[in-house]
Amino acid sequence: RPLPARASLVSGDGQVFFVSGREVSAYNHRTNTAARLATIGPGAHSIDTRGQYVAFGFEGGEVVLGTRIGARLDITRLTAKPAGR
Repeated sequence: RPLPARASLVSGDGQVFFVSGREVSAYNHRTNTAARLATIGPGAHSIDTRGQYVAFGFEGGEVVLGTRIGARLDITRLTAKPAGR
């Protein structure tokens, strides 16, 4: 199944993650499938990864860290929530 038109991708340490809208998924190259890991807030415009960690940058400066634990992401906000959200 093709990726959504506005998906952001990141790869590192043999893993590939992508975010489309609010959905974060991991790609499995062995099965050529993607599995949903988590739902994050809207407006993510950057994504980076190292090991089991995936960081998301949002419009307005918010930064969120996801830690991969099995088939899900444990989400931690690293910055204060911007006013108005």
